Amino acid sequence: MTSSHDLTSNLPLAPIQPSGPPKRCHCIMTSVPHQLGAVCNAGNTIGDLALTTPHSETDPIAEERRFHDTIARTMDEEGHDPRAVFEGPTSPEPAYVRHLFGNLEGKNVLDLGCGAGEAGIYFALHGATVTGLDVSSEMCECTMRLARSEGVESRLTTVCAPAEQTGLPSASFDFVYGNGVLHHVDVDSAVREVQRLLKPGGMASFIEPLEYNPAIRVYRRLAAGVRSPTEHPLVRADIRGIADIVGHTEHREFQLMTLSVFMWMYFVERLNPSEVRYWKRIIDEHERYGRAFGMLSRADSFILRLVPPLRWWCWNSVISWTKV
Repeated sequence: MTSSHDLTSNLPLAPIQPSGPPKRCHCIMTSVPHQLGAVCNAGNTIGDLALTTPHSETDPIAEERRFHDTIARTMDEEGHDPRAVFEGPTSPEPAYVRHLFGNLEGKNVLDLGCGAGEAGIYFALHGATVTGLDVSSEMCECTMRLARSEGVESRLTTVCAPAEQTGLPSASFDFVYGNGVLHHVDVDSAVREVQRLLKPGGMASFIEPLEYNPAIRVYRRLAAGVRSPTEHPLVRADIRGIADIVGHTEHREFQLMTLSVFMWMYFVERLNPSEVRYWKRIIDEHERYGRAFGMLSRADSFILRLVPPLRWWCWNSVISWTKV
């Protein structure tokens, strides 16, 4: 069976140039523009966020917080395997990012939109000092519970704040990572904040869904029960806009034919996409789906080399840049 690293090796790389100029977390609550913020401390402290504007409960960030708080209350750290996310045969995008980042020993890493914490914990297991940031304080607590279960609590701190205004020190991170984050936030504002947080020479990499595939549009409608109401998959203008802000990006697309696994889940396994997160099931049950996924990934590599414009019909794009 082909490894996840092998699945990424032949995909086309597309540069974009700018087009214009148990123990629960103790949460210290602060006011954040349009959002409730907190620093979640489980033995590690960053300090109060200096953000003072009151939020409105009708704002998108508040909607995202409520949605992900609700999701977090159903989570069990035993159902989250950091290694499967980055090393499993059904996770080509995180494997590609891990290859881009290289040696993490002694590096400072920001896991932006950390969710349940698999990515940040994986980085900590490989020697990084990690800050996990999420708009949901409940997700921050999930992250720290998982960190304790993996024995890396001392290497990981969580902060509850919006991605657009983190309150973290400038030029403090060697790497910034996010998986499915930018399409939940104001893209331009979040990218400017990431650029502020990166050290010179630091790298950011984000895994984000694309808008264009008609089959995925249908899936999103069917999966409304497990999607936040404010999310917005990225379009080409978003990727160009990122390049305008940071100066240069590279993006690589993943998962075209592999989406057939979603169809199998729907038509054969009869799984309700509004109750089961297909993308997570593929990772959690990689031994079940890995062989078929690997064959479909090799087909993706061939098709995308043959017809590069089809990359816009892929499910995800990995968008990366280095701060100069």
